[in-house]
Amino acid sequence: MLKSIRKTLRSKENKYHKRDLIKKLQKDHQKLLKLFLALEEAINKKSPNAIKKLHHFIDELELHLILENSQFYTHLESKYRFCNLKKLKEIKEEIPKNATLFLQLKNTLEEKNFAEAQELFNIIRTFLFKRIRFEEEKLYKIYDNLHTCNEIYLLLR
Repeated sequence: MLKSIRKTLRSKENKYHKRDLIKKLQKDHQKLLKLFLALEEAINKKSPNAIKKLHHFIDELELHLILENSQFYTHLESKYRFCNLKKLKEIKEEIPKNATLFLQLKNTLEEKNFAEAQELFNIIRTFLFKRIRFEEEKLYKIYDNLHTCNEIYLLLR
């Protein structure tokens, strides 16, 4: 996956057509959810592999965000450059702003504090599931269709 993303980022032409990009992002979501559920299982079992699973999840999340930021958001920002995209910028920055949660989870797992790790995991779970649902139900639809600035504003609320 990493090689294909790097190749896509380097290419002068976007390898993904609109529908292909959305399909790719949705497949990434499914992969991330599977990794996340495997992490949950490791935390529930108090497994020493939980840290390894967390690192794997974070690596895949970073790859997904690179693709999303370099192609998806770049396209939207270009397509709707005459609209006030303050809300879109906030959405784009939401995951990096919550990165400290992942660091806290890593620290609690290293300390073998599984009770606190479970609490942090539940916070991340709520955020992650809500975010994926929002992207797939609302945000990705903006990519496929042409909307007015007012419609964009209403869709992003």
